Amino acid sequence: MRRVLTSLSSALVIVLGLLPARAFADACCLGAGGCADADQVDCLLMNGAPQGPGTTCLNFNCSLPQACCLLTGNCSNLAPGQCLVQRGAPQGAGTICGLGTCTQEACCLGDGSCLMLDPITCTNTGGEPQGPTADCLTITCPVPEACCFPDGSCTDLTPTTCTFLGGTSGGFGTACLTTTCAPAADEACCFPGGACLDLAPPDCDTQGGTSAGPGTACGAAGACAPQACCSGASCTDLAPPACDAAGGILQGPGSTCLNTNCTPPILQACCAPDGSCSDVNPSACLLGGGTPQGPGSTCLTANCSVPTVACCLPAPAGCTDLTPTACRNLGGVPQAAGSACNAGNPCGPQACCSSLGACTDVPPVQCVGGGGTPQGMGSTCLNTNCAAPTERCCLRDGTCDDLTPAACTLQGGRSGGPGTACGGGVACPPRQACCLADGSCEDVAPFACTDDGGTLGAPGSTCLNANCAAQACCLPDGNCSDGDLAACTNAGGDPQGLGTTCLSLPRPCLPARKCCFPDGTCEDLTPPACAARGGASGLVNSACANPPACPQPEACCMADGSCSDVTVAACNLAGGTPQGPGSTCLLADCPQPREACCLPDLSCQDLDLAACAVVNGTPQGPGSTCLNTNCAAPRPGWVPDNATRPGTPLTVTKAGAAPQLTLAWGGSCSPAHEDYAIYEGGIGAYYSHVSLQCSTGNLTSATITPGLASDDRYYLVTPVVAGSEGSLGLDSFGVERPAALLPCRPAQDVGCP
Repeated sequence: MRRVLTSLSSALVIVLGLLPARAFADACCLGAGGCADADQVDCLLMNGAPQGPGTTCLNFNCSLPQACCLLTGNCSNLAPGQCLVQRGAPQGAGTICGLGTCTQEACCLGDGSCLMLDPITCTNTGGEPQGPTADCLTITCPVPEACCFPDGSCTDLTPTTCTFLGGTSGGFGTACLTTTCAPAADEACCFPGGACLDLAPPDCDTQGGTSAGPGTACGAAGACAPQACCSGASCTDLAPPACDAAGGILQGPGSTCLNTNCTPPILQACCAPDGSCSDVNPSACLLGGGTPQGPGSTCLTANCSVPTVACCLPAPAGCTDLTPTACRNLGGVPQAAGSACNAGNPCGPQACCSSLGACTDVPPVQCVGGGGTPQGMGSTCLNTNCAAPTERCCLRDGTCDDLTPAACTLQGGRSGGPGTACGGGVACPPRQACCLADGSCEDVAPFACTDDGGTLGAPGSTCLNANCAAQACCLPDGNCSDGDLAACTNAGGDPQGLGTTCLSLPRPCLPARKCCFPDGTCEDLTPPACAARGGASGLVNSACANPPACPQPEACCMADGSCSDVTVAACNLAGGTPQGPGSTCLLADCPQPREACCLPDLSCQDLDLAACAVVNGTPQGPGSTCLNTNCAAPRPGWVPDNATRPGTPLTVTKAGAAPQLTLAWGGSCSPAHEDYAIYEGGIGAYYSHVSLQCSTGNLTSATITPGLASDDRYYLVTPVVAGSEGSLGLDSFGVERPAALLPCRPAQDVGCP
């Protein structure tokens, strides 16, 4: 079974995928913040974010933020589902926004147009990334041709996109206006259990069957009999439904593993931005932000080493020779290829162009911090033209105007990219009726309707002939109902768009499946409805009436000694210890964690907090042990935050002379501290902090000059002793912030005596 899902418009081709069904579902993060185990196509059908092979909702947390590249080129740290709601591209677990995270390049779309997008967004929207240095001004994208699909429909697409979607290209110069596409002939459609129906491939797919291949018919002997099924390089003789369920590829009626050679996917070396190498499929390489090295290449022969360049870091770090990726990860600004810190003054003042075309001679770090673009070592405003060129800007009302990208964004428009103009032969998408959540209607361009959270009408529709109240509604139980938009939303349903009816939907509503809730109860719901109510969806065709039953909650003892009644999977995911079926926190006796306890005689014992208090000891903090604690050594301690650490927290005020700031804080919890160190970082690139001042003369206040040009800065203060510095504070999850890459003291001791 192969499934195709497309959403086509005159502005953009959104390709959600042509993928074989997988035998095992992966974690799929949904817009509501929930998670459902689904194969990749089902996940994309639900507007979810697939998390990749091997992940499940039991071992993946969809609420944790990761870098999200938006269509504007900006980066925000969002949960995967929230990223998709904003039409962004999640960058993967553990990623955070930093300089260069969402660098855009030319992206050729299925309609032949070009947009500047980051590679992952380009791939997710059905485009082809053209390389890290490519821009739409110099790239010529393939011209669309008529593309015929198995259901007889036609769409003008580039040959690559047509093939990717399972269509057949009509050839250069063809167009759907002059092309008649014949529907695919019926083939034998095999169902689990041995049933067979002669259906066209799209109808077979919709009804959950597996096509036996072109030219087959149910009346022919062996149409649904076992045939060779390739999974990578291995082969098994399976019936078509069984091969489909195993994620394999059928080799055709009459084939057997005796006469079939299964060829595994062709891999090639993939160079990652950090210089590492892995042998993977080229498309997977692009999705991961890597650069394929070409057919026949392997990591044994490929050279993925990344040369260093001069890296301009925030003060006081200055200039360091690093790879561009390492430079951006530290909040720095990499200079041109071939640059070095000992060659000239690469981090000195240079021309800086703002988005509005203004020019200022400032250092690169200050330029980027202020939202500008450095023009390179040796440049000055005297020899640089920062005038921002105009581009085609499609406005909300469907009209076109040549504007700078900044002006286009301010007016809510969409820029066509460098080198485009309103008279360039590519028209802006016309206005269509757009139904809003409150039932009102507006005539706007399709992208404006999406921005407003509306539902787009059919091409050519207007608010004069659109009925925003009537449309098909997919309900949480998987059924479909024609009715009022507000009633659909109130019922927790999914509106299908203006003018749709349950009979006219191109695909049936997603069927309900088992939905297990944290309290162990079960209800048959569609995956989006299940996630919205905090449940976890089962596999396709599962139901509450069928085994296995939903996991039941039991007592879960956490490492900190606390207890929660949750399922075993949730307990394991949180790092807890399940206490067994039928247990509850009312009866469970969870062991309390031990930590190093310094006694009045300066000896040490590993005790829980209560036992440490009984012997008048001083606990040394979670994770400490007597093996790594010296009760006699001076400890720097921590600065108060007036929350978990009582006392006067750090405050920042304007000093007398701009841009100076005055920082003040409460004293360390440790009387043995000797001084204080101050760190500065950029908001949005958290944990990018670098040392700003390694001594305050042991004063609890200091007047500093910011090292970053941007107003979006954060400051941290830590006590220090001779060989170590103390805690940099706790983050919003109560976890210690990490030390800076180049700290003021070589060791970190976060405990308090």
